[in-house]
Amino acid sequence: MQVYHVIRSVLETCQTVEEAIRSIKEMPVASNVHIMLADRKGEAAVIEIIDGQKRVRRPERGYIAATNHPVADQTAKGMTKHHSVVRYDMLMEALKEQRSSDSLVKLFQTEYPDGLAVHNYEELFGTMRTVMFRPEEEGTIDYCFGSPVYNPTYSLKAGVHCLFKNKRFNFIKRIMDLHFGEVSDDPLFIFCHSRCAKFRSI
Repeated sequence: MQVYHVIRSVLETCQTVEEAIRSIKEMPVASNVHIMLADRKGEAAVIEIIDGQKRVRRPERGYIAATNHPVADQTAKGMTKHHSVVRYDMLMEALKEQRSSDSLVKLFQTEYPDGLAVHNYEELFGTMRTVMFRPEEEGTIDYCFGSPVYNPTYSLKAGVHCLFKNKRFNFIKRIMDLHFGEVSDDPLFIFCHSRCAKFRSI
């Protein structure tokens, strides 16, 4: 099952993180993916799916994060990219310091290696979306399509209609060396369609 069908099924049939975890564990998922879940009660989890194996991570000290590598399954080390680990550690450190939401958004809006945004789209590794769940604030979700360096971050509340159905997003390709040093800009535009007019959190 494609991951977008999994997500749609969970949103339509589950009310809590625990229900979603049980449901996803029963589904054959055809992607290596991390699915982050949060509900109105403040419960959260990340399900890491690698080669059909599903591992669940729970929040530590009240928060949870994910970048592009598996954390729960230490046997999947071959899938780990150095910059993903660096960005994950940077994000976890910021969460441990209990930085404000605005401070975290600034971290998202800063390009790697000083921040979390990556623009290596040519190498199939670039920031496509950034999400920050704030369930304690009426189920608020801060969401950015594309890189937060070049696109606005929207705040949505669970159960509230989306601000738009169609939106144009700016993607800037950067070609970086292995050490993420010199860069060159090349604009690329993608037009995204949102079929879901109503945003709903589980």
